[in-house]
Amino acid sequence: MNVLLISSSSGSRGGGEIYLARLAEGLVGLGHRVGVLMSTAPVMDELAAAIEPYGTVHRLPLRNTYDRRSRGLGAVADHDQQRRVAQFIGALAPDVVHVNQQVAEDGLDLVLAAERARVPYLTTIHVTHAAQSLGAKFGVVRDLVTWQLFARIKARHVVVADQARRDLAAWLGSDIAKRLHVVHNGVRPVIDGQAVAARSAVRSEWGVAHDQVVLGCVGRIEEQKNPLFAFAIAAAAKADNIPVKLVWIGDGALRRTMEEHAASQDASALLHIDGWRNDVARRLPAFDIFLIPSKFEGLPLALLEGMWAGLPAIVSDVDAMPEAINDGVNGFVCPPDDLPRWREAVSRLAADPALRHRMGFAAAAVARERFGLGVMAAKTLDLYRAAVGGSVREKSAVA
Repeated sequence: MNVLLISSSSGSRGGGEIYLARLAEGLVGLGHRVGVLMSTAPVMDELAAAIEPYGTVHRLPLRNTYDRRSRGLGAVADHDQQRRVAQFIGALAPDVVHVNQQVAEDGLDLVLAAERARVPYLTTIHVTHAAQSLGAKFGVVRDLVTWQLFARIKARHVVVADQARRDLAAWLGSDIAKRLHVVHNGVRPVIDGQAVAARSAVRSEWGVAHDQVVLGCVGRIEEQKNPLFAFAIAAAAKADNIPVKLVWIGDGALRRTMEEHAASQDASALLHIDGWRNDVARRLPAFDIFLIPSKFEGLPLALLEGMWAGLPAIVSDVDAMPEAINDGVNGFVCPPDDLPRWREAVSRLAADPALRHRMGFAAAAVARERFGLGVMAAKTLDLYRAAVGGSVREKSAVA
């Protein structure tokens, strides 16, 4: 099958976009051809490079939803971009088009382009919160436009968790429920002997003492990820005389705020920000406990990679998190911003290496069973076949 994936081009480093690289890899592994369309914006260069080993990357000068002041309203009104993308799809003639959306209002111009091109298509929606529920400007109007569009089109939509399906059905209405299909995110195994052997060297690079327990985070340092609360968790553990260090692999708008906050608490040594890395898999085994204190999420690829690496996780009780972490079995699930609960969970794991090992072993087993690339790609492929009616037309490769 010839598949065209379309990125909403919101940026290369978020898990919702990296998903495309993983999906392309999985589909190619099953013997299918993949092309990926994305913006020419420099922020997409890293994702383009990650996808190139698995498929042909096509670049067009596309404006993404987050560059529009009115967000989805502007996308729906951008008939020129819809026309250009529809023409591109028509010229490429794929068997199926798959539009990747961060949230339901993201990439609506791309969805309408697929409609205009009259090819079988579906979308993936990672975060299923309405704009109004997130306190977004003009949220009521933006949600209304999104609801009207989804009521009109009849495409299938992938969501990454059972809870996401329930949330989106409750928001957009019962009619859409039958067109929502759960396909959990998948990642490749990220642990090997070399990565384990590098643990001591990486920890030394971070300035971690031999007796310290590393609390690790991976991702954008943005409000959604709750970085200041992550620091509060580490500071609370330190106040309990637990030798911890918070290591954050990633970067973002709140990096300076986080560093200044640590300095104001005379606790700069408690925090190490590693920045963006291309070798995260090599560094994961240097963590002891994986933290995701986010305010909302889809199903984070970083969490799944941490599980593959055999790390016990402490995560917020939001969205899809409990579908990956079974509280008390392969980690702990805590209410967002409930510092006493997080403090207790960190204390239990930090004080008990055997418990960390048992929970990490259980996390890796769940990752192998439920969150592999092959599982994600195969389930998505079933939806492609359903979208084209079970008869794949023979065409030249998407290239």
